[in-house]
Amino acid sequence: PKDSGTHGALTTALLTAGDGRNPRSWSGIPFHIASALERHLGPVVSLGPMPAWPGKLLKAQARLNHYFDDHRSLPGQSDRLSHFYGRVAKGRIRDMNVRPNLVFSPVGSVLLAHLETDLPVVYSSDATARLMFDYYPQFTDLSARARTMVDDLERRAIERADLLLYPTHWAADSAIRDYSADTGKVRVIPYGANFSEAPDAVAPREHDAAMCRLLMVGVNWEIKGGAIAVETLRALQERGVPAELTIVGCTPPKPIDLPGLRFIEFLDKNSAEDRNTLNELYRQANFFILPTRCECYGIVFCEAAAHGLPAISSSTGGIPEVVREGENGYTLPLSEGGDAYAARIAETWANTAVYRELSVQSRQAYETRLNWDAWATEAAQAITELLEHRVPAA
Repeated sequence: PKDSGTHGALTTALLTAGDGRNPRSWSGIPFHIASALERHLGPVVSLGPMPAWPGKLLKAQARLNHYFDDHRSLPGQSDRLSHFYGRVAKGRIRDMNVRPNLVFSPVGSVLLAHLETDLPVVYSSDATARLMFDYYPQFTDLSARARTMVDDLERRAIERADLLLYPTHWAADSAIRDYSADTGKVRVIPYGANFSEAPDAVAPREHDAAMCRLLMVGVNWEIKGGAIAVETLRALQERGVPAELTIVGCTPPKPIDLPGLRFIEFLDKNSAEDRNTLNELYRQANFFILPTRCECYGIVFCEAAAHGLPAISSSTGGIPEVVREGENGYTLPLSEGGDAYAARIAETWANTAVYRELSVQSRQAYETRLNWDAWATEAAQAITELLEHRVPAA
């Protein structure tokens, strides 16, 4: 028989469709979850990546089906793929040298829905399928069959899990409301900033009245509200506020000629040089702006807070729980445009004491709740309690 765990430490089997040890996978969240669990709980063994060929085959079939049908499907969220992944994961768990104490799957509804194991299962996600429907573009205009299938996989995963970890009440409440999740197995623990090395503690930011520098980081111009960010810059300048805006990660469909506007198409945080460039942009900025149209959580807000950088964003999805009003920034209604963002920034910028306090509180928010060690401390406690009280399978 295989040993279970090592010397009192708990062994976690990390179940992901991609490579959970790759910092590029799902914005690096599985990587940082694994790293944090290792620091606070014990060894983490990756069960991913899953074989790629079934997903490629289903994507090709989906493209063919879409040619004859206007409605979309989600080939990566299919019942057939879920059964396949379940069999692969079961075999990999069986073949592990050390029997793990639990299975942890981030955003793994398709992986967990048909997984057969007697191990306790922990599922973490920043949203549910119901929240994603008609909210994110890829979940919009789905066929009735696709919606039913995705919804069923989510329900099965939630029912299958022994512990559900969500970073916001927005997501947790949906699990309870829409999928009848047992409230006793639901925990809300914020995710952290995806840093290999966190920036040093920062002093209150100096208020340079000569220039108000805005920073936006996002990879999709339309979704992240790039046009509104540009409108904000223009409105600030029209108000007489000297301002600059640097946008990292995306560019507009047509060139924009506006003084103080700069674009940096892509910075790879896995590159030391690019990472240093991005950190310097955070340090130089006075406000982080992201007028996103849809967002489940927003790791970038945690990263901005780590630099003591107040954030201005939209009140949608889980953002208001990450960017707390008047603590580490402000959120505005989705209906608001650049004028409203500029008004909020100008009002804050005009009051040196308010701005400096917002900067101090932003860093405090990172140190107390928006870092992965804070997440892992609570997650490890919840997992330990689960294992202590769980009745072993017959």
